[in-house]
Amino acid sequence: MNKPTKWLIQAVTPLDRYVGDRVALLGDAAHGMPPHLGNGAGQAIEDALILGNAIAKSVQSGTADIPKILETYNAIRQPFGNFVARETKRAGLLYDFTDEAGFEGLREGDKVSLERLAELGTEINEKWAWTWTASALDDLKKVEAAFQ
Repeated sequence: MNKPTKWLIQAVTPLDRYVGDRVALLGDAAHGMPPHLGNGAGQAIEDALILGNAIAKSVQSGTADIPKILETYNAIRQPFGNFVARETKRAGLLYDFTDEAGFEGLREGDKVSLERLAELGTEINEKWAWTWTASALDDLKKVEAAFQ
């Protein structure tokens, strides 16, 4: 790279709610996160899936109950979206050998034991586990149950 640049990675402070009145936040507006687990766009898609299905189920039941649609979306997506944002931030701290990851006082050129690196690798691997065990299909079942 001839002229590398730096830019700040922005993140949203975890929100208590993703909805208010008749407005819903989705994607980065609700849970903007760093790229360390590669899940930001996926979370936005899941937000749209859940909100879209809540709208469809409400209409199919004979009404467009906006407050119920929004509360259903919030109840399902807010806890998980905030979880993903927290885990993503934590993964970045691990990747960067920060004090928060147990590397107090580590300076450039210092050596880290192979055992500690193995522990770090295990911890990082565990940070990814939810990405192949969690499914939006379970959340779709919650939407269905909310409108029965």
